[in-house]
Amino acid sequence: LRRLGFVPCPTMSAPAVVAAAAGYVAVCLAAWLLGRSGAGPPPKRTVEIARGVHMPLLANGVDTDHHVWLEAGGRHLDTAFLYGDWKQRAVGAAIASSGLPRGDVFLTTKVMCCPTLRCGGVCEGGTTAPVAVNAATYRNVTAQLEHSLSVLGLPSVDLLLLHFPCARWADTAAAWRALERAHAAGHARAIGVSNFNASLLRRLVKIAAIQPAVNQVGFSIAGHPAEHGGENATRYGCLEGSRLYGADDATLRLATARGITTQAYSPLGAISNVDVLGRREVQRVAAAHSREGGARNWTAAQVAFAWLLQQGMGAVTATTDARHAAEALDAAELRLTRREMRSLSRLR
Repeated sequence: LRRLGFVPCPTMSAPAVVAAAAGYVAVCLAAWLLGRSGAGPPPKRTVEIARGVHMPLLANGVDTDHHVWLEAGGRHLDTAFLYGDWKQRAVGAAIASSGLPRGDVFLTTKVMCCPTLRCGGVCEGGTTAPVAVNAATYRNVTAQLEHSLSVLGLPSVDLLLLHFPCARWADTAAAWRALERAHAAGHARAIGVSNFNASLLRRLVKIAAIQPAVNQVGFSIAGHPAEHGGENATRYGCLEGSRLYGADDATLRLATARGITTQAYSPLGAISNVDVLGRREVQRVAAAHSREGGARNWTAAQVAFAWLLQQGMGAVTATTDARHAAEALDAAELRLTRREMRSLSRLR
């Protein structure tokens, strides 16, 4: 008992000591059980990724109609140079027509690094990209950003990411220096990377004058990494969900230790080819909370989002459906127990 911190008063009688000790053990046991299976910490809605830069953890990306997301209360939009002018233009139009102050909507865009580790021929010619992406020079990455800002109709973004690492480390380093210059020039309030694994993150933080604020990777329940491990092409013909692209616990641990926020794209597993919503454990947890909540029916998708949020991770979904938008945003209200978090984390 003394090892547990219980020290009886010298004037206490033997029965009093026994009673006090029993009560103390009961409290310790209750605390231990709560730590193992009690409700985890409430999910956060925003995170400070750089000094004074607060990023909403839930974002909407890829789609061309973001009005639904903003009307549902979403305040983070995600796009990229790689997605094309029409998708970036749709993001700018949604912000302009929303009636919201510019500072109320957090905007992320990305620039490409070429030759890239990303599969496919985006850097090998045949692309219709408005800026050539066949050389990862400072001028090239800067040209991509300038073009994107022009299409968005905005002078700056809140977060600028390097979409994929280059095939050559020297090009990756040069591209990162371009992002640092963009930050210094006021074109981005924060800068980060996407699809960087633990090894590349270690190399980057050693040479970076500004540490990356975010690493956006494919990450989901049962997809860290995905079962395919990147060995076979997915329906997109890429390696999303693999260790190569940072979709693993080692990369998450390193990012957390370095103060880098991990943001998950494909949180429901579509791009990484992981059937998150079909997992029985995910469905069981949703059903259990629906029974406990009574009037509220939680969904498997909300469990998947909550699992990320309770780890302090962001998530980028893609929807133009008002019901799905509200469903994703409401996931911040769901508190999974520590036992549920562990069981979901073990799924592969």
